[in-house]
Amino acid sequence: MTVLLLFVILSYWDAHTLKQDLSKYATSQILEYLQLDTRERLVGVKITVTRRWLFFGQPLGKTDLYVAVDDPKQPVKYVGYTFYYEKQNNQWTVVESGACTGMECQWAAQKLDRVTH
Repeated sequence: MTVLLLFVILSYWDAHTLKQDLSKYATSQILEYLQLDTRERLVGVKITVTRRWLFFGQPLGKTDLYVAVDDPKQPVKYVGYTFYYEKQNNQWTVVESGACTGMECQWAAQKLDRVTH
């Protein structure tokens, strides 16, 4: 039981540390890349991290960033951007990215927008 508890604590601490590390790198890089204009505003960011094989695998990360597009002539529309990362040699690198405007992204962004706006 003690070993299991220690394993859970170490796993949580590892994920927390990786999440902080990716957050420092990713958020500013993504916002610089997107170059939001005056009609767009950041609604929220969700960062998820894991390892390929728990403690021993390569760190992997996913950043979901949601943006609201405010147009006075239309209801607010949301866009979701997803960036996937791998960490090698102490450096996070984007390996894949994409955008989403479907209903799932609309709902996730609306939920975040209610909390932050």
